[in-house]
Amino acid sequence: MKNNLVNTRINSNTHAAVREHRRQDVIYQNLLSESATGEMVKEIAQYALGAASEYGIGAAGGALTLPAGAEGASAGPVVETVIDSMYAADSVKTALASISDMKSMAGDYSNLIKSAYNAYNPSNWKGFYSALRALVKRVMSDFKGVQKSVDVIAAEIKEVLERMIDAMMKPIKKAIQFVIPDATVGISAAKAVEAALKALSENAYTVATAVVDKVSFLKRFVSDPTTAQEFFESVITQLVALMRDVADSIEETSTLKTFMAGGLLSVAGGPGGMLATALTKGLGPKVLRRAADSLEKYMPTLLDLVDKILRVIIPYMFSCLALFQIMMKGEYKDTRSSKVSESYRQMRIHNLRKNVRKVLHEEKNKRINRTQTKRTLRQP
Repeated sequence: MKNNLVNTRINSNTHAAVREHRRQDVIYQNLLSESATGEMVKEIAQYALGAASEYGIGAAGGALTLPAGAEGASAGPVVETVIDSMYAADSVKTALASISDMKSMAGDYSNLIKSAYNAYNPSNWKGFYSALRALVKRVMSDFKGVQKSVDVIAAEIKEVLERMIDAMMKPIKKAIQFVIPDATVGISAAKAVEAALKALSENAYTVATAVVDKVSFLKRFVSDPTTAQEFFESVITQLVALMRDVADSIEETSTLKTFMAGGLLSVAGGPGGMLATALTKGLGPKVLRRAADSLEKYMPTLLDLVDKILRVIIPYMFSCLALFQIMMKGEYKDTRSSKVSESYRQMRIHNLRKNVRKVLHEEKNKRINRTQTKRTLRQP
């Protein structure tokens, strides 16, 4: 009985080892044939980070320096998120295509949406909102000649905005996760913004801007999209160089022996077993270089998408939310004109009363005069 159990365990372990060996073979072949997935490249990148740090490989002694604005973030998780974003670029691009043509979605009010987008100012949320409020009032004054009240027009604009915001919901969630190089923070921020879009309350814009201001990564990138591109480019460029440096080190016979003896192949955070097998098959340097080439190849696509999200998609989202809030709160009405109209109405009433009193006074005087005349005529 015991022998059977032992044999079963041995067979189970053997099958598991064979399956892992085949999995690794697929990874190597995919990398070497330029068919790498994000998970494959992520494994290789994490190994390179661990190896470089352990043995001081690379220009910065094995360290990956995160750009300014990444205070509190760790290189490992950031690298993972950046690579995830890179290999998810196509799916995000497809999702964003559904809201790329804002003009057709806006219909008769496309000029209003476009003007709001042109006024976008993420460094001053209150100033942007005030500018849009003034813009809406000017637009409403242009409609005074048509046979519609401003309230009817506001209801039509609100309906258009609701459709646009509804279409943005899922793509915006993906877009926010895409540009935040910290998966945990990215998911939380994306869910918070999604909640604001779903609720569509009268303060939806205020809620969404508050979410951005609370997330340092997002606030910095939204305020200045250039910093986002610089961040991603810096991380990817450093990582590519580091992976190539590790590949060069492995190729040196003396270094390879040191690695094998020093246990580098099982450094914390790296898939030691996979790279150990790669080295014994002579694929280590090739795998690292192919992974590095893959990152370098996709970098322009990633940077282009980051730029589009921060300069087009998110500005349109906040423009629509601000306009929607203005409509919900009734801030499209020209309160100054209303005050002038009320003053004019009060003046008219005052003058009318004054004229009535004058007429009544004159009539009273006439009656008095007629009475006095009659009395005079009656006297002998």
